[in-house]
Amino acid sequence: MARDHGPALLAAALAAAERGWRVFPLRPDTDLPAGHTANRCPRNGRCAGGHLTPDHRATTELELIRQCWQHAPYGVGIATGPSHLVVIVLDVPADPRDVPPKRWARPGVRDGLDVFAVVCEEAGQHWPTTTYSARTDRGTFHLYFAAPTQPPIQSRLGALGWKTAVRADGGYVPAAGTVIEGQLVRVVHDGAPAPLPAWLAHRLTPPSAAARPAGHPDDPGLKVRTSGTPAADWTCRCGHQEHVRGRAAVADLVGRARTGSCPHQQPTAKEAAA
Repeated sequence: MARDHGPALLAAALAAAERGWRVFPLRPDTDLPAGHTANRCPRNGRCAGGHLTPDHRATTELELIRQCWQHAPYGVGIATGPSHLVVIVLDVPADPRDVPPKRWARPGVRDGLDVFAVVCEEAGQHWPTTTYSARTDRGTFHLYFAAPTQPPIQSRLGALGWKTAVRADGGYVPAAGTVIEGQLVRVVHDGAPAPLPAWLAHRLTPPSAAARPAGHPDDPGLKVRTSGTPAADWTCRCGHQEHVRGRAAVADLVGRARTGSCPHQQPTAKEAAA
């Protein structure tokens, strides 16, 4: 008999919310947001004022969380931006052909954890062992930090090198207790997120960030026009194209493009009701 993860997932969502982290549902057994995608938004009901992204939907209201997780065994996503978190994601190779590029092709470098160890060593810094951290059964490691007020940290892939990413403004991570493709996300160190070290904040802030206007895209497939009526065109890595007009719609599109994941896979009818 298949295990019922529902009660444990509800407990995980409540535990994250009690820490002050804003949560939203993920499609069962995946790391993709539940509900309809932006390109299929009906623009009615909860989305009457425009498509609601995970950042918009994420909440710490315990009763709302209980009501939501009663419907299905949703995974638990933490919206990192609204939760004032910066999460360093250290991934593992997808398969034996996924090998380090030349910059990281050195003895002992096999995955994102090794890359981060090299980054720490080169900066003359210790591995941050006291901050909250989690690990998936697959091997992906998450280091949580309290986000600085300035500079703003944006979500992006390859932030510190091969098999690394940062999830901050415009991003999310699966919470501990979430099940993804049958594999659990587990707490490694259950402490409070430490303040993001200044040296890491510097490494995670592109040199030109201070000169960029708010909403400037980092995704090479994203083009934003801010003069006149704001507009944006995005070609996702899956090949899907989107065009939006208006300040709110542009901000929504930029946020989704920055997460580094494709939002265009179609949910099932049950998931779309979430």
